[in-house]
Amino acid sequence: MTELKKKEYYFRGISVKKLGIVLFSLLLILLFKVNDSEAASLGNHSKWMNAIRDDTEISRLSIPGSHDSGTFKLRDLIKQVWGMTQYRDFEDQFSYGVSFF
Repeated sequence: MTELKKKEYYFRGISVKKLGIVLFSLLLILLFKVNDSEAASLGNHSKWMNAIRDDTEISRLSIPGSHDSGTFKLRDLIKQVWGMTQYRDFEDQFSYGVSFF
């Protein structure tokens, strides 16, 4: 059997496939990034539980948490697109009302 070899294309020394992945990643970052003015409008909700009565059953609560809380530190472009689920640091997440990580 003969093995088919895929031809790889280059643009200024960069693989077109890799260039496409990077451009797609940048597009996703731009589409899903929350801008600072939106985040500022969320306000401080770190004391949201103060309004809940002490005798409230915990099963009646919906407690806000944060998934992959530390991913705001990711700096690699590809990892940001495919792995970053938080754009704010821990302090900001707390001030927006996150109660567990």
